Formats: sequence, C-alpha cells, structure tokens
Amino acid sequence: MGKSSLDQFIRRVRVSGGRGNEWVKEKDIHCLYVRYGGRHILGISPNNSVFNDVLDIATIEVEERLRGTGVFTRLVARLRKNYPGMHLYVENAAPAFQPLLLRLGFVAVPYESFFLEGEKNVATF
Repeated sequence: MGKSSLDQFIRRVRVSGGRGNEWVKEKDIHCLYVRYGGRHILGISPNNSVFNDVLDIATIEVEERLRGTGVFTRLVARLRKNYPGMHLYVENAAPAFQPLLLRLGFVAVPYESFFLEGEKNVATF
C-alpha cells in the first residue's frame, strides 16, 4: 500500500480519534511528515491548555525544481480553506524558511517553531 494523501490522512485521523503521524504524499512535495492531534504551544496556550485539531508539519521538502515557486504558500492556503478551524504548527523551521512563515501569519514560538491558529468558532470535524 502506498502513502496516503495529506487529505486522506487528516480525514482518517479525525474519524479514528484525533491522533496520528505519517509520511504522506502531496503534489510537488518530495517528502512530508505530519502529526495530528493536541499540542501545548509554549507562550500561546492559555492557562497551559492544549490546542486540539493541530496539524504539525514536522518535515517538509519541496521538489528542488519548484522551490521558491509558492508550493508551501499554496499548501497553507488550501489547508486554511478546507480545514478553517485546524491549527498549523511547523517545528524546527530552517532560518531561511522563517520569514515566509511570518509573512503567512505564523507566530514564532520556542525552538524555532511557528504556529498559525485556526479560525475560531468553526466546526473542525
């Protein structure tokens, strides 16, 4: 069996209890490893609470010929459109990648990671 698409992964883990991790496939992306579930975001989580419905982008590598062409920007836009209540977390972002994350609205959090809060009052499942 091949890799699931990112959308298949998100739908499957939401239905099966809301936690999971997997290498997934996504158009124009060479490798993508994600986690899904709850996450405490240092400096952002109110009263030490956990954000639920978080897609953690742990590893991402865009096809070399397509770097700098908006592949990641389009991925974030699609995720925000299709899953508006889902939060996005990018861990250990490379320094060269960090300005893009800030331009896309992510907030820097400890350990060179970045968080983009989902829309409030949106059904997530």
